[in-house]
Amino acid sequence: MVDFFAHESAEYDIRAQLCTDIVRMPIEDAPVLWPEELSAHELVAVLYLPAQDAYSDARRRYADDVLSFSPWHALEAHRPLGSIMRSCRAAYPASSDFRHRDNGVAPQEPTDIKELPA
Repeated sequence: MVDFFAHESAEYDIRAQLCTDIVRMPIEDAPVLWPEELSAHELVAVLYLPAQDAYSDARRRYADDVLSFSPWHALEAHRPLGSIMRSCRAAYPASSDFRHRDNGVAPQEPTDIKELPA
């Protein structure tokens, strides 16, 4: 990936299925595949990544030591559903707290793409 993005850009379609039938598309039973005929995957976003030094030392340190990920840091309507995601809800902040404490780095929440290291 590093070699590819050094010279190339990429676009990724982000797609999602919307729950249209709670009986045939259960939220609490993760192994159940949701039928395409009830809800086709819809394009919800396009992610564009320009050519870049995708894994510079500064970016690696920033991503590994500073950033945290939580799917609950989103609009309420977009937050995760289901028991599997609820079980992760405590694990994500615990992992982040440990990593930041162990690395001696305060967590940061970037508000602008310009804050990311080159």
